[in-house]
Amino acid sequence: MSAVESPVARGVGAGPFEVLQASVFPGNRLESAILLLMAVAGPIMFFLVGLALAFPGIVLMAISVIPTAALEAVIAFRNRHLWPAQEVLGWISWEASEDWRETVGGRFPANLRQVDEWLARHPEGSGSAASRARILLLSGRAAEARREIAGLPTDTAPQRNRRADLEFAADALEGVTLDTTAADLATRADPDSPPASVAAHLAYRAALKAVTEGGNGVAQLSGSRPLIGALPPALGRRLWLDRMRYAVCSAVGAVWLWACLIVALGTAGGVVWF
Repeated sequence: MSAVESPVARGVGAGPFEVLQASVFPGNRLESAILLLMAVAGPIMFFLVGLALAFPGIVLMAISVIPTAALEAVIAFRNRHLWPAQEVLGWISWEASEDWRETVGGRFPANLRQVDEWLARHPEGSGSAASRARILLLSGRAAEARREIAGLPTDTAPQRNRRADLEFAADALEGVTLDTTAADLATRADPDSPPASVAAHLAYRAALKAVTEGGNGVAQLSGSRPLIGALPPALGRRLWLDRMRYAVCSAVGAVWLWACLIVALGTAGGVVWF
């Protein structure tokens, strides 16, 4: 399973997948709500204060756009020590999504509803057993996934790599003591796996193992970041937008306020709806 393929089934508790994800992408609903409130209320507050104090237009614009967005960016940078680990998880997720599109087609199921729908369209015995195993693991149904995994071929190195990776994921899901040896050997022996993929998957398994032993897995992921090289541009943009989403939200909100003001001034005597 990829970095974003944490079990989403009903009743599945926090396992190593979820713990690792939470360690690399920290935050909770309360914190997110506070940051969003700051992003929305900050520009409005500064805008109203500037209007009340009759600041010149350029100053009013500056205090509306800059302070809150800058504060949100500073808050985002507090987790910059986690960025290498985030980029490794993001790269693995991107690779998994690309592999899914090429081998299965369509977008990878992203939530429980989509998982249920995919399984309903692909009952046992239909389609790729490896794909069903991935989705069953995602839904927390490890026993069913192991039945699919048991029938996977092992004639070639890529096939052995895929099967070993799924077996390791099933072990992690079931809380079995993790041993990365077999899966790592299969990954290293796969000629179809480029060096970046090998490094990322070895680090990911080491991180999951570290989590089961009481660690957080961040060091294992971060250590492999230089071996991955440049990120795909789309992935790089997505990660930066995710990190700076509240700063962007604040800046966009301030620009919207200015657009409202300009429209209002340009329609003097009329009623303006926004």
